[in-house]
Amino acid sequence: MITPFIGILWIDICADNMEYQHHFSNETHKLNNDAEQPSVAPLDYETTARERVASLASDPSQLRQFIENIKYKSLRRELSAQYEIEYADKGVINTLLSDLDANHGATPAVAEKHAKNWRAIELALDWTPEEAGNILAEGRHGNVNILAIVEQLASVKNKRLARPFLLMLQRKLVDMETQAAGQSVSGIAGQDMKDWMSGSTEVVLTLIKNGTEETKNYARSFAAHNIERILQDMDNTNSYREVADIIVDICRSSGGYHQDEMIKALECLSEENQHYIVAALVADSSDGCLRVARNFKMLRFSVEDLRRLLKIWQLSDRKEKLTFTVLSNIERIDEVERLRPGSVKILEQEFGILNFGRYDAKTLAYIYDNKDKDDLPHGYLIYPYNDHNGAFMRDKEIIRQLVDSMASKYYLRIVEVKNKRGLIHKLMRLKAHYPSHPEAAFIILGGHGTPDSIQLGDESDEQNSIYAENLGIESNDRRRGLAKKLGSRVLKKGAPIVLISCSTGQEEGIGQKLSEAFETEVIAPDMSTNLKSLDPVFDQRGNLHTFKVEYTDANSAKKYVRGRQNSA
Repeated sequence: MITPFIGILWIDICADNMEYQHHFSNETHKLNNDAEQPSVAPLDYETTARERVASLASDPSQLRQFIENIKYKSLRRELSAQYEIEYADKGVINTLLSDLDANHGATPAVAEKHAKNWRAIELALDWTPEEAGNILAEGRHGNVNILAIVEQLASVKNKRLARPFLLMLQRKLVDMETQAAGQSVSGIAGQDMKDWMSGSTEVVLTLIKNGTEETKNYARSFAAHNIERILQDMDNTNSYREVADIIVDICRSSGGYHQDEMIKALECLSEENQHYIVAALVADSSDGCLRVARNFKMLRFSVEDLRRLLKIWQLSDRKEKLTFTVLSNIERIDEVERLRPGSVKILEQEFGILNFGRYDAKTLAYIYDNKDKDDLPHGYLIYPYNDHNGAFMRDKEIIRQLVDSMASKYYLRIVEVKNKRGLIHKLMRLKAHYPSHPEAAFIILGGHGTPDSIQLGDESDEQNSIYAENLGIESNDRRRGLAKKLGSRVLKKGAPIVLISCSTGQEEGIGQKLSEAFETEVIAPDMSTNLKSLDPVFDQRGNLHTFKVEYTDANSAKKYVRGRQNSA
């Protein structure tokens, strides 16, 4: 007599082919929610299963489907090995999705745990995207984990496995577009609107970053046509980096097709977010991005000028911080132009200033206002174009205080240069511009340093650095003697020099030799450090005597007078 259990098993396994197909249309295209049986399969179950497997040996597709639905792991593995069948281990899929839920995404730990299971996962998802969508729609597995899975698949470069998920996300955008069709932003209200905008931003960004060309193009088109809603999400949630990535990709990839849409939409942003988006467009440097960026009045530059500026700004901080470097510059440009229209162009022409983000707007306005005044003595703050770690971006407040402390006594002129030739040319030209006070009363020179050099531009050309040997102390070679070329021609006798340049104050270093060559006082740090404070010291008659200099590392300031070390 057949027991009820065996009878049911016989019906499930030995049904005719049509019933079998129907069974698998319901069972193999969704995650099996029944608990897997870890124990050894009962003999009757095993015997029947083996017979069924043998009967399906000529049909690999049905054979694989049958084997992957065997609930006893040991039997399933044995039969798959015997018939050389790769099967989709649904337990692996369930574990992956549960881990994604528990860890709020594809964390490194989840990635490591499942790295060896991607083939099984791939087989389980070797269905149409609609079927994959039905799988992830079950239970707790929602949009967040679809995004996490796509990110994870991108990290292991499994494009084939990612494709169903990518198409699912694309269809999600289609549903969103349908939902928003014919409605203004206010047409989707309250929490629904927040969910719509936040969801669309996440999905678009995921498709653009990790999608196939097909899904990327759809995401770009969707974002361009819904850009105002996505930008409202940016203003509401401060998700400016994510939205900036989307806009940069659209402008770079569309060849100007969506240019007018982008410009119109960006004009509606808050000033802060508009600045960030424009900075990201400039930092990208592609033709499409620059064409959009130059339409905003904060820049006031042609595409050619933007490219030229960007080359300088790329030298002014680490590559990964380029957008923020550009942002600080365009914000300062906008600010100073509001205070002094037309000043930015003059500051570049007269003083070589291009790294506007290093200074506050009032300092730049001060330089502009006093550019032609010659009624007081003056000195120079000389900065390099090159600043590989952004160190000189931190000196704004120190410079502002220096300007204030010298008011009514001395003018401070800020100069930027990229090499020795530019330094000599700029100082000689400015000397001619101030006939009443042709020689500088002081020089403050910044540049990344070593004990024997001060870097002004990139390292590709030795002309971009000042070396101790260039000072001409022991040489009569006029081509090499920087002290001979400048010396008393641009610097008053005894005028102090301060170096904002690491390690240049070491004994026998360039700071000491500069002091000897120019026969004056030089203050410089003897280690890697940053400027902490810089205060002028005046005598009783109001004449500049020296500077009180502090670097961030205590006791690192060294003073040399005519080549001999003194107490700083």
